[in-house]
Amino acid sequence: MRLSVFCLGLLVAACGSDEATPIDAALAPSIAATPSPTTIAPGGTVVVTVTTTNFNVIAPALAPAPKAGEGHYHYYLDDAVNYVAAWTPTVSVRPPPTAAPGVHMIRLVLVSSDHVDVTPTVDTIITFMIQ
Repeated sequence: MRLSVFCLGLLVAACGSDEATPIDAALAPSIAATPSPTTIAPGGTVVVTVTTTNFNVIAPALAPAPKAGEGHYHYYLDDAVNYVAAWTPTVSVRPPPTAAPGVHMIRLVLVSSDHVDVTPTVDTIITFMIQ
């Protein structure tokens, strides 16, 4: 009898509350990027160096089934709806020749092998200038 009461107490304690379990920040994936150069001429190219933490970046064709902590990244130029998928440590981004002079941004987002954003969303934004 005592054993069953003890087990029931453990079961209730294990169920706990409805609060979400916080993610350990030290284990959460992250993405960072650095543009080079930070200023380009019209028609120029920005090379973006991408670094991830706690996330294994692989080509989507190598892992057709999504796996936690693994995938690739998408990048978007300015407010583009369409993305470019990438999985290399550097990517060359060439804005269209019609891009206006001024500040532009590139948003990078971690995604699983099925092109779905990881949850919670992990992204970063970098900026560069067109002269």
